[in-house]
Amino acid sequence: MTNDRSRQRTVFCSISAQPDNLGDIAIRQALLDLFKRAGNPIVVFTGGMPASYLGAFDLPSTATVVTSQGAFIRSFLGACLRRRAHLVFAPGPFAAKGGRNLVKSLASLGNVVLTRASGGAVVSLGRAIRGSNRLDLRILRSSVRLMNLFVARDVLSPGILRLPVEVAPDLALSGIPASPAHTERSYVVISLRGDRPINRDVLADVVDQTREAGLVPVFVTQVRRDDENHRMLAAEFDAEICDWTTESHAEQFERIERIYSKAHTVFSDRLHAVIFGLRHVAFPIAYRHDGADKITPTLAHLLPLKVQDSHEKHLSVRISEPESSRNRLEAAVLKSSADLERVFERVIRLLTSR
Repeated sequence: MTNDRSRQRTVFCSISAQPDNLGDIAIRQALLDLFKRAGNPIVVFTGGMPASYLGAFDLPSTATVVTSQGAFIRSFLGACLRRRAHLVFAPGPFAAKGGRNLVKSLASLGNVVLTRASGGAVVSLGRAIRGSNRLDLRILRSSVRLMNLFVARDVLSPGILRLPVEVAPDLALSGIPASPAHTERSYVVISLRGDRPINRDVLADVVDQTREAGLVPVFVTQVRRDDENHRMLAAEFDAEICDWTTESHAEQFERIERIYSKAHTVFSDRLHAVIFGLRHVAFPIAYRHDGADKITPTLAHLLPLKVQDSHEKHLSVRISEPESSRNRLEAAVLKSSADLERVFERVIRLLTSR
């Protein structure tokens, strides 16, 4: 790796996302941490993201923040002309739905072509491909074929793309220490989407089994738009809640981390709620909605995962697990993190060898 930054290529990336979602911050921070290790100059597009959202990030010292899309594009094009650009796409879902999305897909393809033509690397990590628009998928396939590295986060994406792309764990599983802290586990975390129905009988079973096991049910909000529903459910079931009212994004991260660090089990239909629990080796239970499941395609091939389908009338899995079962889960979590680290090392070589 060279220490002469005047000769290093600049990495162009975006951290603009859903501003009320801590999971989006977690996966983007994983990329920023990767860039810190590479040491390249970085131009980060933030768009209109609020100050509280941006304040939750730990940006590399080499980062230049750009809020204007026009300024970001001009900087990127100038770097391509000087043969000084790398391009890294943001992780997360990509919906091939056509319409206005086609314009974005075509622009992305153009950016890939420019970067590769100027000798730079193009990387996409942690993508989940969905949708069925043929033209959109055709454009995306063209982009992926030109990339130096494309890694999906789930097992469905290769089939949708119709390309044999690599699959690796979600970026939020990165950087887990070899010996995660072992603490007293007193909570069963419940984190549910506010825009999807929840079977009250199933939820009553979750709460009852939790209390029978001597554990404490707690509703945890990591996506702000879920908060109203969580407060209503916490009141209905007389449960504890870690809500999100006036706290900044960074403050809410700290609050939920304290809960997850003491979690025995996580029951959720939010992918990153489950992953935040897995980082502390909490047993995962996915609440799966028909046609809208991110958790099982992302995690079921990696580690022991219980699944509760939303159409079931009562809880079909046990909330409580013996602590002896946690060793197997811990081994799978650490393997996932190690597998992701090997992908990161390949990216660092790409960014620093050109």
